[in-house]
Amino acid sequence: MDNPLQIFIEETLTRITKIRQAISTLKEEPHNKTCQNILHIFFHTVYGTGAAVGFGEIIEAAKSLEDRIATNLETGQAADINLLKECEDTVDIIEERANLLKTVEDIISPDEQEQKLPEVPRKEVLIVDDDTAIRQFIKQELSKKNLGIVDAGDASEAKKILEHYRPDLIILDIVMPGTNGLELFKELRTDHRYKWTPIFFLTSKSSPMEIVEGIKLGADDYIIKPFNTEDLVARIEAKISRMEELHGLAVRDPLTGTFSRGYFMERLTEEVERFSRHKKSFCVAICDLDFFKKVNDEHGHQVGDFVLQQFASFLYSKFRRTDTIGRYGGEEFVALLPDTDALTAYKILERLRSAWEKMPIIEPYQNKNIQITFSSGIGEFDKDGKTEQEIIKAADAALYLAKETGRNKVVLAGQSGKGVHSPLTKILVVDDSAVIRNILLKELEEDYMVFMAKDGEDALEQLQRIRPHLAIIDLIMPIIGGLELIKKIRENPNNSHIKIIAFNDESVQTETRTFGYLSKDEIIALKNMYPNFQLKELYLSNFSINDYHDFFEWDEDNTLRSFYAEKCFFDGNSDFSDTKYGMDGFSLASCFFGNGKVDFQKTIFMSDTVHFNNITFGTGEKDFTSSCFYSKNVNFFGTQFGDGKVLFRGSNLNNSYLNFSAALFGKGDIEFDFSVFGAEGVDFSGVNFGDGEVSFRNANFRNIWLRKIQHE
Repeated sequence: MDNPLQIFIEETLTRITKIRQAISTLKEEPHNKTCQNILHIFFHTVYGTGAAVGFGEIIEAAKSLEDRIATNLETGQAADINLLKECEDTVDIIEERANLLKTVEDIISPDEQEQKLPEVPRKEVLIVDDDTAIRQFIKQELSKKNLGIVDAGDASEAKKILEHYRPDLIILDIVMPGTNGLELFKELRTDHRYKWTPIFFLTSKSSPMEIVEGIKLGADDYIIKPFNTEDLVARIEAKISRMEELHGLAVRDPLTGTFSRGYFMERLTEEVERFSRHKKSFCVAICDLDFFKKVNDEHGHQVGDFVLQQFASFLYSKFRRTDTIGRYGGEEFVALLPDTDALTAYKILERLRSAWEKMPIIEPYQNKNIQITFSSGIGEFDKDGKTEQEIIKAADAALYLAKETGRNKVVLAGQSGKGVHSPLTKILVVDDSAVIRNILLKELEEDYMVFMAKDGEDALEQLQRIRPHLAIIDLIMPIIGGLELIKKIRENPNNSHIKIIAFNDESVQTETRTFGYLSKDEIIALKNMYPNFQLKELYLSNFSINDYHDFFEWDEDNTLRSFYAEKCFFDGNSDFSDTKYGMDGFSLASCFFGNGKVDFQKTIFMSDTVHFNNITFGTGEKDFTSSCFYSKNVNFFGTQFGDGKVLFRGSNLNNSYLNFSAALFGKGDIEFDFSVFGAEGVDFSGVNFGDGEVSFRNANFRNIWLRKIQHE
């Protein structure tokens, strides 16, 4: 059941009885915190998850009840009769709506399931004929028989098509302009890709000499125009079927049904040739069952063969149709992954490794459960090897490293000698709602390795096994709540590397000092998903206020309403320039800037207070040239300006009290030239001006405090 709404409906309906029991108990025991907590979690889920899957307007009533019950739990109040009556009425409506939607889904789902059934793969036929009418007629007739048809008007067009298309059978007209059918046939038979592809000749001529010539060249059949459609289809299907049978005998491993090593190497050679033309990445992965000899020794070779067959079947079910799976020897299998770079291949193999590890294998002879894992090494062509032999060797070396460092892991060839660790960020999602887990999985699995935990206990068990880089934790869960789980994680020193996002419906807050490396688009997407999300504890590389335009709210005159950033690391250059910051505030608090330039030129600050508290700047230039402060208070208290230049040249602080107290300047020059300072004055008390030149040329002061200043 992949439909999030269906999952939500089923989960909700299974909880209704328990919810009614909790309400009934609260009528007798209005102070019962356990029952109030059950209701709180239920309405929290209905609101949070229901909003995500489109459950309807009833979610607002659920939100109201969630908030009121939360207040009761916080203050120790009893659940009064009016609250319980509203809970009963809301639960009735929720159940009624869920049953109605379930009925609709049940009516629709058979058709949807029918549409999702995998189609039987069609056999593909290429028709090469200069007669457009005959090509269209054959396409029309063969398409009725579930045959996939591609057509070409001449030999040149056919050769272009065959660069990226592998038909099961080719129909060639003999007489064509330019390269005729016989000449094209000879070319195809010299290409190892089409050496065994069935080829039929099609012609309006019935000369015995031409038929003989075609047969001598190795044509598989001869169709004379006009032809009988049923006869043509029967010949095509029979020939394809026979070739598949013969091909299977020649290229399949008899035990596992995977391709033979020889055929795999042929496919690898084809992919190398394709790379030389199109430069599209591909990977080779070698998979080896861990301690397989032990299976043979303890259970016998018959069971060992069964395990090999199960593993081969598993690989076939998980890899793409475009991938080639072969048995390389013994318990080693090899996979060719076209159009795939190393990181993508790593994600695929890591998912397979994790799935196989959990897969029960019950051998059919004594019904014993066989536990076995596999290791894998991956090489990316051109990057890790430039020939067939080199890429196999690179993947094999990575496999050896996986074995040497503990087995049951996937290793990239590029990791050899550099330590073995996952090149992908691991994320653990902890939420008691399967719907939310599935939504987050679909959003994250393209770029990250995602693991799921259904509650706090499940999360604590998984943490030690998968060691994630990031945990996304729902704050409200049964048994172990989100805050309690975070506390338990932080109490274990082995979890110090884990970054945490704790979320609750509309808000997302980071719990750690340093967040992961999110892209600009990801940060903006989080803001769209969670309106309360702020620039807090984030890594921001080459930040530009214009690039983050969609993150902020703007007035019609292009004034940014408010700006807030706390404990962020601004790396590279940071550009805040040419922007009007509005009345709702500007605050940079406890942020760290790298060694790039920080640009506030031509900015206008409108809010009553502007905060630059406890900022640490790097060695780059800090430029406030021509800035205008209409604020009552501009606060640089405790800011460390680093070694680069600090420029307030031509700035207007006419209405402001400017507080630089306890600030620390470095080796760079400090310029306040041509600036106008406000009636409230400038406070440089306790400032260390470092050893750069301090310049106030043509500056206009009304009041200035210079107590306990230092200057090298």
